Amino acid sequence: MALNELTEKLKTKDYTGAYLFAGDEEYTKDFYIKKIRDFCIGQNPPDNLRIVFNRAGITPDSLADGVFTLPFFGDKKAIEIYDFQINQPSNILNRYVNILGNIPKGISVLFIYRSGEFDFKSLTGKPDGKNELLDFLASEGICVEFAAEKGEKLISWIKRHFKAENADITNEAAAFLPEYCGNDMYILAGEIDKLCAVYSGKPFTVADIEEICSPNTEFKLYDIVNSLGEGNATKLKKIYDSLVFTKTRPELILGTIAGYFTDLLIFRTALAEGKTEKDIKIKLGYSDFQTRKLAYASRAVDADFINHGIKECRETDMAVKGYASDPYTAIELMLYRILSYGKRKA
Repeated sequence: MALNELTEKLKTKDYTGAYLFAGDEEYTKDFYIKKIRDFCIGQNPPDNLRIVFNRAGITPDSLADGVFTLPFFGDKKAIEIYDFQINQPSNILNRYVNILGNIPKGISVLFIYRSGEFDFKSLTGKPDGKNELLDFLASEGICVEFAAEKGEKLISWIKRHFKAENADITNEAAAFLPEYCGNDMYILAGEIDKLCAVYSGKPFTVADIEEICSPNTEFKLYDIVNSLGEGNATKLKKIYDSLVFTKTRPELILGTIAGYFTDLLIFRTALAEGKTEKDIKIKLGYSDFQTRKLAYASRAVDADFINHGIKECRETDMAVKGYASDPYTAIELMLYRILSYGKRKA
């Protein structure tokens, strides 16, 4: 399931064989799908050298036709199979295995699953856990789980992307970009393109990202509690309206706010016990931006404010689950009650 096996295979310039691509990182997955597809198609019309099957449209006979019918042009062909139904009777799966075990040179067969469609940890529903096709792909093919990039690898990718566009970014800003926009590489690529379109010759900074890029939902939700702590009703309204406009699920909004208040209480207690921000970050697994925001907010509000916020979240959750009112309206009223409590305490 390691990516290095795939990259080593592609270096040989012989892409013959079967592949299984799954996982959450669509950007990298699509990069390798395109790499194999382009190698097989070359400059020829794609309809002649690329065959695409979906879940409902593939059978052992149709795959055999695709694999064993010689290409009209050249000596290579790409066959892409999307969301293949992996749990099928053994006699059917064995027919697929027999076909894949005799793939002619130059034919690439890709089993492609989008995010959430395939779980490497629970491959089959069979009681014995065996699956003839998966066993074949694992032993004779190449299986890759494209996990979401994070940490230094993602930051290095961001820096390379800016370099490819002949633009510079500070180390701090490169680390901040996925915190602010999320780690979906398609979204990040779009935000980098947005930044590079206005590049002035000076390295991009954190302030540039905050001014030009679009924050992800998690960042907005954390900013809501900071806005409450600051007593900033204008900022609070702007953030909440954007969450409603993008149809962020009310249970996600409420759950994240409640969780953040709990984190605030834990963070504040740990600081009082002499723990450092770094200690808390490592112990509780916070990201850098979560740690910064929690540290800022925990010093800006008192324990009564945090406890009141938790109480309001619990009561609003009960009201929403009881269908007592529109969930978005109930949450907005809750936020203003918490905001008013903070002003009264001040």
